[in-house]
Amino acid sequence: MPADYIRREDSGKFTHCISFNIRKRNGCLNQLVSNEKMNMRALLLSGLVILILFLGCKKSGAGSTTAQDSSFTGKWVYTSFYIGMGGPSVNQPANPPNQLTTFHEDGSMHSTVSFLKDYLRFEIQDSARIRLFPSTRPAGYLLMGYFFNTSDHSLTIFPADPLCIEGCGYIFKRALF
Repeated sequence: MPADYIRREDSGKFTHCISFNIRKRNGCLNQLVSNEKMNMRALLLSGLVILILFLGCKKSGAGSTTAQDSSFTGKWVYTSFYIGMGGPSVNQPANPPNQLTTFHEDGSMHSTVSFLKDYLRFEIQDSARIRLFPSTRPAGYLLMGYFFNTSDHSLTIFPADPLCIEGCGYIFKRALF
């Protein structure tokens, strides 16, 4: 090639610099080197952003969580239960009334509710299931489903393993005391 013609392939495109003297040719080379530095900076910046996003994310939804859901913790009054018998479910008031269950942030629990009084610890498994410990079941825990009703501030828990075929559950209201 002639000394006054520089050609560089960059991303499938050709950049041509035709120089009539050495100063212009060096300017073209400096521009190409400057473009390479900018590309390297952009690549490093992109990598840094991806690394920050990766490190800032938390794993959720899969497996057990150790931190308890703050909306789950607190004092709950057992108000009623429901059971389905092939038709619409029937709600029955809790008897005796004002039975209390407390879920603590450290995963411990205390209950005066007859079916929960033997459980000392809970663990939220995911957004729909909770494990209660200890249990005489082979798994070592009782698996219950749960959901919150935001309109009336209630918590419903129900057997998840085994499930009630016709549907059943226990309804709690957040204690205001």
